This record gives sequence, structure tokens and C-alpha cells, in this order.
Amino acid sequence: GSASSDALDGVNWGYAVNNTDPGVGMGSYSLKNNDAVTIYGLWDGGTWPNNVETNYSYFENDTVSTTVSGKATVTLKGFYIYNPIVKAISKATVVAAKYENEASTATKDTAVATAQTDNNGVATLSFDKAGTYVLSAYRLDSDGKHSNISRPYGIVKVPAAVTAPTATPTVTPTAAPTVTPT
Repeated sequence: GSASSDALDGVNWGYAVNNTDPGVGMGSYSLKNNDAVTIYGLWDGGTWPNNVETNYSYFENDTVSTTVSGKATVTLKGFYIYNPIVKAISKATVVAAKYENEASTATKDTAVATAQTDNNGVATLSFDKAGTYVLSAYRLDSDGKHSNISRPYGIVKVPAAVTAPTATPTVTPTAAPTVTPT
């Protein structure tokens, strides 16, 4: 496979279990109940000694909720494939797109909301409509064509605003005035 727009560069394939590096080849890992396995491809980073660090990345919480006009804060983390110490992924663009089905993806072309991660990997997005949104992120290397992080996946849920029913005004009947003959 290729990790660049011109299809000339190689890909390192890897896998993560529960967003961690299992430390062994896929054929040597024994799956446990509820393990979540992610298979990813990363640009190989170029040729040594000028190669760059490429990182597996993931959202700390893969599902977040907010309200219409509220803020959804996500944290992007990851690790270099040859040194699995988890760190914040900074200077990445987080994108959110409308979730249509299981194949929905978020790209810069489908994004309805975007935000840049800070030095702590934190990005804050706003949504002006209720719905479910799919999240991802990308970060291009200095050459402008290679992504140096894997594409993470997450969900944002924005429920419709619940409005309290308005009370119907009640009219309290009053007694008719009494007239006393004189």
C-alpha cells in the first residue's frame, strides 16, 4: 500500500490492542474477551537517517457527548511505533462528519466541524445541529503530503434539545356580583 497522494511510498502495517502496543507479532498475541484490535497502516517515514516519527493515534474517549451549541472536547493520544510510550498528539486536525452508517468517515472534505489539537492533544469542537457525528484526525508531515499519524475513530453524540412543555394558562372563575335590593 501507499501512504502518500502519489502512491510512491511504503507503508508499515501494525496493530494495537485496546489502544496499546501488544509488544509481539500478531500471530503471537492471544486475544482475550472484549479486546479491541485496530489494524493500521502508517507511512514508513522516509529513509534513514532523515526519516520522521510516525504514530499510531486514538481518541482517549472514543465516544463523547455535548449539546447543540455546546462544546465537545476530545484528547488525541498515540505512540511511535518503535517506542510505545503514550503521548499527546499535538498539531493534528480533528474532523467531524455526519454519521450516516457504519461506513461513515470523517475527512477534511466531509467535515462539518474541525479543530486543531493543542500541545496536550486536546481539541474542542462545536456542533449547531443535533445528531451523531464520526470523528477522525490527520496531521501532515512537513512535506505536506504524508500523514504522520494513523486515522483515529470516535463518535460525538449531540442529542436534540428537550424543551419543557409550556403550561396552559388557567382561568379561575369568579362569582357573579351579588346585587342586594334596597
